[in-house]
Parts: sequence; structure tokens; C-alpha cells
Amino acid sequence: MKKIVLIVFISSLILGIYFSGIYRLITFENIKTNLELIKEYYASNPLAFTAQFVGVYVLITSLSIPGAIVLTLLSGAIFGVVTGTVIVGLASTTGATIAFLYSRYIFRDFFRERFKDKLHHFDKRFKEEGSRYFFSIRMVPVSPFVVVNILMGLTPIKLWNYIWITFVGMFPGTLVYVYAGRKMSQLDSPSEILTFPIIVLLTATAFLPFLMNRLLSLASNRHSYSNKHHSKIL
Repeated sequence: MKKIVLIVFISSLILGIYFSGIYRLITFENIKTNLELIKEYYASNPLAFTAQFVGVYVLITSLSIPGAIVLTLLSGAIFGVVTGTVIVGLASTTGATIAFLYSRYIFRDFFRERFKDKLHHFDKRFKEEGSRYFFSIRMVPVSPFVVVNILMGLTPIKLWNYIWITFVGMFPGTLVYVYAGRKMSQLDSPSEILTFPIIVLLTATAFLPFLMNRLLSLASNRHSYSNKHHSKIL
């Protein structure tokens, strides 16, 4: 039943995108050129625009269609930093979850063969480090969003853990793009946002879970050694 529901849902998404032609409109140049018109439409129809924005965002992220970065910038220009970050965070997590589900329940055998080499390394690291490894990948802005969704669907991770780690892990990168989107009209390309310092900062943040785990482990070992040493003295 799960497979049937997912197949029908995904087929509907694909047909909707194809016949609507939305994928042809989501380009940086096109949205930048029509930014003022988009703002006017949002001002006159805020609820309708928000619903359409979320729907399109979920569509393109769940089916791995280019355009998510451009829409993230647009959210900053339209909704502002706080609201835009929340909307994009929820929409991108929903899209990633749909991709995760069809990887796990529909195309599992196909993806296992297609990503056989990457899956072996990925699965090994996940078994050794658990959710911390997944969290660190989500925090790095240059991680392949599509491949990560697919590979995680092939691991034994629980759905709820996948969802909250995806939302929290992508939050810093989402915030950076949404914040930059406030001045979208001044950008010549989305690539201007991820400067080297920003990439280093986000990547360093990704290693915080491992650093904290290491520090806690050292503290625990030191405490254990101290207790043993104290017992010998007594």
C-alpha cells in the first residue's frame, strides 16, 4: 500500500511539473528580472503566493529538479529572513523526506546498484558514527543534496530521526541563502554567496557533534581514571 501511494503521488508530481512548465521559469535570471512583479503579486495575494511557493519548492526538491537555491534566495527577498528561513526549512525537509521515502520503498534495489560504491562507504560510516555522521553531512553546504537523500533511504535510520536532523542540519546553510536573498537584485549569480569563509565556517560547524562527543569521551575517561586512582590510594 505504501508503494502504491508513493508511486501515485510521485507520478502526479512529475506530470504536474511537466505540464505546468514551472521548471523552465525557475532560473536566477528570470526571477531576478521579474522580482518586482513577484513582490507585487505577494503583496496582493500573500496566502496564495505562499502556498504556491511551498508547493513548487517541495516539488523540485522531492524530484531533484534544479531551482531550490534560486527559490531560497527569493524567499529572503519576499518573506524576510525569519519567515523565509522557516518556510524554506519546512519545504526543503518535506521534499527531502519524499525523496527518502521513494528511495527506501520504491527504487531501493535500483539505487543500491546505481550507488553501490558510494553506499558501501556511506553505510559503513553511518554504522560507526550513527546520526552524528548524517548530521555533519547535512551541515556542509556543498554536500550533494540529492545523493544524500537517496543514500539515507537505503540505511536503517528511522524516519523521524531523518526528518529532524535534515531540518536542523540544513538550517545554517538555509539561513545564509535566505539572508543573502534580501539583496537578490544586487547579485549576479548564486555562487557569489558561498564565499570561502562561509564554506569554512559551515563546514567547521558540521564537525561540532564529533568534537563534543570526543570531549565528553575524554572527560568520561579522565573521570574514570581519577576514580580508579583514588581507589588505589585508599
